[in-house]
Amino acid sequence: MSAEFAPKAISSPDGEYWYEIDLDPRAPMLADHRPGGEPLLGTAMSLEAIATAARQHAPARTGVSIKSVEVLSPLIVARGTVRKAEIQLRPVPAGPGRTIHGALVSHGPDAEPVTHLRAWFDYAPWPAIGSQRPTLAVGCGANAVAGDLVYEEFFHGPYFRVIGNAERAGLGLLAKFSAELQSSAHARGAGTEIAPRLLEFALQAAGLLELSTSGRMMIPHWIQRVERLQDGAVEGSPLAYAWFDAPVSGACINIDVTDGRRNAALSVRGYRTVALPYAPQAAGLDALARRLRLSVDRT
Repeated sequence: MSAEFAPKAISSPDGEYWYEIDLDPRAPMLADHRPGGEPLLGTAMSLEAIATAARQHAPARTGVSIKSVEVLSPLIVARGTVRKAEIQLRPVPAGPGRTIHGALVSHGPDAEPVTHLRAWFDYAPWPAIGSQRPTLAVGCGANAVAGDLVYEEFFHGPYFRVIGNAERAGLGLLAKFSAELQSSAHARGAGTEIAPRLLEFALQAAGLLELSTSGRMMIPHWIQRVERLQDGAVEGSPLAYAWFDAPVSGACINIDVTDGRRNAALSVRGYRTVALPYAPQAAGLDALARRLRLSVDRT
């Protein structure tokens, strides 16, 4: 079970299973994720919360394959206040006992329920370890953009500063996992359900790719599929390669995360975004976008 979450089963309607989680804004997963200045439970951690509840519901199952993720509304936790959220699990008739609909829900001041994220997933063993493109084993070049420069503009605190450096590569972008976090087995996915910081790494790499092409900072809206592709800790420093599924404006992004030996660790397909709902400093973003476009292209 994920160390960040301890879902508690609560009374449920027939055919549904409900769990409650406490969200403390002092926890790193919230304190270090503040896109608008307030702690916000991001997409990767929201999916980890749902997957953790799913594992508690069916502890004998091995692996979760997530599909059709829809991000609907930000789950903001006011500083100084522990907020409760609920996770709803419902078996889907099309896949008896295997396909599950999950939703992350909270209640606002008027007590009306707000659905923040929903996803469909299957209980299934993680696919066998595979290998990815040979270029991913090379790592980033001398002109790659350092993570310190990335996080001068990105809103993430230390817990989510997962990018060590990044560069454009062909029509895509190659990123290397942070050396500071690499020593943490948990950061690479051990003891978690979906390796949320590897997923965060993938989504941030996609964000850098999108920034380098559009000049805009974007946030998640839709993911077609997320698969964790190996069990256990990732060997070596993970690499993420993000690319548009077609070289046209508005196309979705695919991301592969591999370890230092090119073993597949995580796959994200059909990632789509929307504009960040507040305006960061344009000058800093423009400078970062230019640096990314000028980084070494070795493909």
